[in-house]
Amino acid sequence: EVGFVPETSVGNVMFWVNRLVDLFFCSDMLLNFFLMYQDRNGKWVGRRKLIIRHYLRAWFSVDLLSILPFEIVGEIVNDPALQRAKILRTVRLLRLLKLLRILRASRIIDRWRHSVAISQRSIGMTSVFTSLTILVHWMACIFGLLAQMTGDDQRTWRDKFETDYFADLDTGVTNVDVYIGAAHWAGQTLTSIGYGDVVAVNTAERFVGCVMMLLAGVCWAALVGQICSLCTDQKKEDFRFNMDRLNACLRDHGIPKALQRMCRSFFFARNERTAESLRDVHKWMSPALSGELASATSQSWVDKVYFFRATCTEFVTSLQKAVVHQFFDSHEVFGHPYTLYI
Repeated sequence: EVGFVPETSVGNVMFWVNRLVDLFFCSDMLLNFFLMYQDRNGKWVGRRKLIIRHYLRAWFSVDLLSILPFEIVGEIVNDPALQRAKILRTVRLLRLLKLLRILRASRIIDRWRHSVAISQRSIGMTSVFTSLTILVHWMACIFGLLAQMTGDDQRTWRDKFETDYFADLDTGVTNVDVYIGAAHWAGQTLTSIGYGDVVAVNTAERFVGCVMMLLAGVCWAALVGQICSLCTDQKKEDFRFNMDRLNACLRDHGIPKALQRMCRSFFFARNERTAESLRDVHKWMSPALSGELASATSQSWVDKVYFFRATCTEFVTSLQKAVVHQFFDSHEVFGHPYTLYI
């Protein structure tokens, strides 16, 4: 909207969409006057006066700027006598403050994510592709904004784009066509493909293009690295590494083939049946939350031992931390005196 729609009139659909979004963010601003916050010591503050003071000093100014209706200001100065004046271009730049809504939205999503149990890998992949889409969109909008900010006496990439591809059309070019062309250029610049069908034609566009090439190259490398990291299963990599070490050890020591096969089958069975250990998880939690987790996860095998059934939560938590998980082969004989097996 900022980069490709010159004016947003009151009768335009986007004008009312913006007002609806502003209403949503206004309600969130009111909610922030009642939400508790954590101080520097990690304690939750619930006094209304301190909450209001904290919000006014922290995010209130940013939130207020993000909902100011600069479209109305643009409508006021949208006079034919002021079309070439710098004030109209300044108002268009002020519309970029809508990007502050991203900070608002990220804080709202941060409050919601604690209620959803989603795989961190899925969240990471979604974040990568969302960041990639937003990056291409922003680059396209900046490229489109350049064409609007350039004076009428200079030729822009949009002029060349319309002349090369839409000169023969009676209906003319639409904002959607121009946006797709700018997104096409942004995708080429980000991925270093460079077809050359959409190009910068003046000095300002070339300068901004050079800056975006440098920044986009760094962002592209970071996103590719994050994708590779997310696609790597650390558990599988550890299993492959341990299996290679096992095979090398068995080969170097001349272990008989039958025993080698038993060792490998044990490692494969352990890899398939190993559950995530809760012993490390208890270290990250508070004593009360650790006790509740121990009661929930250990109740099934605690009930199998009759003299554990009437014990307290603290005992079950200590027992959960003391239990050692061991794995045995299907035909292996195990058992030690004075040891309880469950």
